[in-house]
Amino acid sequence: MSPWVWWVWALPVAAAAVWASVSGPPWAAAAAWAAVAVLVLAGLRERTWRRAMRRAAQQVRDGRPVEEDNPDVADLAAAVESRLRDLREGWEGARREADRLREVVDSLPWGVVLVDGRRRVVWMNHSAGTLLGVHREQAQDLSPVAIFRRHEVDDLLERAQQRGEATQDLEGGTVLRVTVRQLRSGGFVVVVQDVTSDRRAEAVRRDFVANVSHELRTPLASLRAMTETLRDGGLEDRQLATRFLDQMLQEVDRMSRLVNNLLDLSALEAGVVRLRWEELQVEALLEAVVRRYEPLASRKGVSLGVRSGGERVWGDRERLEQALGNLVDNAVKYTPPGGRVEVAAEIRGDEVHLVVDDTGPGIPAEHLPRVFERFYRADPARNRAEGGTGLGLAITKHVALAHGGRVEAANRPGGGARFELVLPSRARP
Repeated sequence: MSPWVWWVWALPVAAAAVWASVSGPPWAAAAAWAAVAVLVLAGLRERTWRRAMRRAAQQVRDGRPVEEDNPDVADLAAAVESRLRDLREGWEGARREADRLREVVDSLPWGVVLVDGRRRVVWMNHSAGTLLGVHREQAQDLSPVAIFRRHEVDDLLERAQQRGEATQDLEGGTVLRVTVRQLRSGGFVVVVQDVTSDRRAEAVRRDFVANVSHELRTPLASLRAMTETLRDGGLEDRQLATRFLDQMLQEVDRMSRLVNNLLDLSALEAGVVRLRWEELQVEALLEAVVRRYEPLASRKGVSLGVRSGGERVWGDRERLEQALGNLVDNAVKYTPPGGRVEVAAEIRGDEVHLVVDDTGPGIPAEHLPRVFERFYRADPARNRAEGGTGLGLAITKHVALAHGGRVEAANRPGGGARFELVLPSRARP
């Protein structure tokens, strides 16, 4: 109550005290004046209390210790100050916890978008902004359809509202798996994952199974047909039996090469192959590969030569011979009789390029980016006719990667193809 209220009340009591002092009994006057004194003192006490409370409140607001002579005010201010301190600590703890949770959610590899009951974006983490190509600040209060730029998101929200959760893959340049879950508050949390690589891996797995099945089906069918022929009386014709047995051995060799190449490629891709590192003279390495493939080139009528200097590299001799051998084998197969395959080494900067040039038909431009994929063939019919497994160039690629290098393929300006196995120059592992 305001002190002025006490003093206003004291005025009529003072008037009554004056009247009692003039014409009333003495005891009435004394009582009236006592009442006036009580009211005046109550007003003064109220004013003093209020001033003390204002000073204490200001000290609490300023964060200063409360210094007040009035013990009641001091006790009350201390209690308020203690409670405010507890509230501040609780608020700071909650803010730190919220910041920590926000940091955790912000660092997730999946996009997280919070949507309120009005179906407006409230917040999104960094990954969501990256996946959706949207600045987080600009996404505030937009609809999910606007930031995803796909109308299917509205259907997802509807299904999540009915069932509690809904998931759908949105396909475009990338494949985004969007999962929407309804919150008890009436809003939604939307989780976005980029599953493009998973889709590609699944496609690669399907292609791998299909290719292996195809590669095995043909020789197995041939083996079955020849075996049945021999069983049904073909063994009596020694010339036919000998020819069939030779073909059966060829088919078995073909399947063995396929299995061995698959095992090699799997080990290289998994990184479980241990390389025996040594310093190698490049010229000796190239000559060893050429000697191995000279009989094949001679039967095909293709000349095979070496051009190299005194270059040296660090690597695994067996694996590098295997990788280069695949390149030479490929070049000889695709070079027509009378053509030439040349194996060379060139130093460019801090790299050694092991080059295999041929005078064959070259590689169609659309196939160049994929020639090092397993089972990929620019000319499937011709490759199968030559007995290839479709894995040689993929193995060469992974041998190069295991050595810290790379592979390159291009068409030569004068015709033919050029394959390069690029290694660090004399770089010790």
